[in-house]
Formats: sequence, C-alpha cells, structure tokens
Amino acid sequence: MAPRKTPEEQVYREAFGRRVRQIRAALGMTQGEMAARLGRSKNDTISRLERGVMDNIPFDLVVGLMHLGVEAKYGAPWLFIGW
Repeated sequence: MAPRKTPEEQVYREAFGRRVRQIRAALGMTQGEMAARLGRSKNDTISRLERGVMDNIPFDLVVGLMHLGVEAKYGAPWLFIGW
C-alpha cells in the first residue's frame, strides 16, 4: 500500500495542478491537445495532473510541461513554485 500523502503534499499537488491548467488555458488548448503535445495518448493524464491526483509524474512529462510554461510566457520555475 502506498504511504498516505501529507496535507502539505496535497496542497502542493493541487497548486501544481492549477498551474498546469493555467498553462493550458493560456495556450488555448484542450486537455486532449495538451496530452498530444506532451506525447500522451490520453487526456486523462492532464485531467489527473490538474486535479492533483497524479503520483510520480514522469520526468519527460515534467520537461514537456516546463517547455509549455515557457511558451505560455510563465517561465519554467513558475510551474513548481508559482512565481
């Protein structure tokens, strides 16, 4: 069984999810379009990220999100820290 998430971890996951949603909105993409740009076949990946329920985000997905964040004019660090 996976260890329980602390309240702090859940707050971070939800904030990360909001930033993913902001990037997607800024680029005018649907979840499916964002998933395709990130090399994923299902928009469920993006939905899980945005809801803060995805565990163990693959590194290539993180790198892709950083690139999309830069493209949306937010900058790569913003994705993780919000400023």
